[in-house]
Amino acid sequence: VLPSSTKTPKEPLPSSRSNSPIAGVEGLLYHLAKCCTPIPGEPIIGVVTRNSRGISIHRQGCHNVENIEGDRLIPVSWNHNNSERSRPQTYTVNIQIEAIDRVGILKDVLSRLSDQGINVRNAQVKTSDGQPALMELGIDVRDRTQLEQVFAQIKKMSDIINLRRIGQAED
Repeated sequence: VLPSSTKTPKEPLPSSRSNSPIAGVEGLLYHLAKCCTPIPGEPIIGVVTRNSRGISIHRQGCHNVENIEGDRLIPVSWNHNNSERSRPQTYTVNIQIEAIDRVGILKDVLSRLSDQGINVRNAQVKTSDGQPALMELGIDVRDRTQLEQVFAQIKKMSDIINLRRIGQAED
């Protein structure tokens, strides 16, 4: 036991906790799982990894968590107290849009996203004669509410056939 005079000050610890987007992993190494790309507003679960990557944060319902032993699961949640950031943190979510193929359909979708201040990280479009266009986009959103707003705006377009999030969790 160290004498109290040589203990390091514990002042920085609470502020670092409030800056973490995940509650329950304070002071631990963690990362958001790429398989299900969890975003604030969704129920999440932590998994202790078997390598040196710390805690892997998954959406509840992710197929990759189904067969994990219970002693490796950690209850975690989104930290709602870190809203003091000057610029909100965003999370990349992959979506797939099936639409009637026509000139300008990608531009129209991107315009809807741009109008909402949504950044597009990546885009891939596949078209075939007589088939619907298939667009896969990686978009940056703040939370589940913003993602739902994006979906509502895109679904309003008359040429949209189907819209879904890509990931290994039950939606």
